[in-house]
Amino acid sequence: HDHALLEQLCTISDDWLSRPGRTERGFVMGNFNYDYLQRCAVMVARDDAGVIRGFLNQVPTFTIVEANYDMLRSATTAPSNTNDYLLMSFIEQISADGYERINLGLSPLVGIEEADNTSLISTAMRLIYRGGERFYSFQGLRKFKAKYRPEWSDRYIVYKNGVPGFTRTVRALVRAMGRL
Repeated sequence: HDHALLEQLCTISDDWLSRPGRTERGFVMGNFNYDYLQRCAVMVARDDAGVIRGFLNQVPTFTIVEANYDMLRSATTAPSNTNDYLLMSFIEQISADGYERINLGLSPLVGIEEADNTSLISTAMRLIYRGGERFYSFQGLRKFKAKYRPEWSDRYIVYKNGVPGFTRTVRALVRAMGRL
């Protein structure tokens, strides 16, 4: 991609990151980086004047039947449905390219509200899901992805040694995601 395009995408990314609760994660998602984006296909949404208002990057995948994207970002000045437009356009494109499905990525703690488990750790996870919106948009991300009627698949993080092991694991994940 030429430098001018990457500069425009960087401006949109910085705008997106300036909103409350948004931050580069890095561990479970890519972060905005010129070299990284050079290895990805990029789809943009332009307004009537040709100004880029949002973008999505396609991540290389290990399977030829499933496409994956990483960053889905739009400017504050973009219409409110820009991300939906980009994702639907991406789905159309990957379908034309022969992909059978799309991986919408992780949506942490989805399903925790319905869990029967009343252990201390499960209770803590439900409280984090309900009250952790200032650190991570758990419910907003779930709501955005749910409207595409995904097939949810469980993912687990394994730890040992009860509450102390759980606490160490969570601290390590938070550090890896750049929050400490």
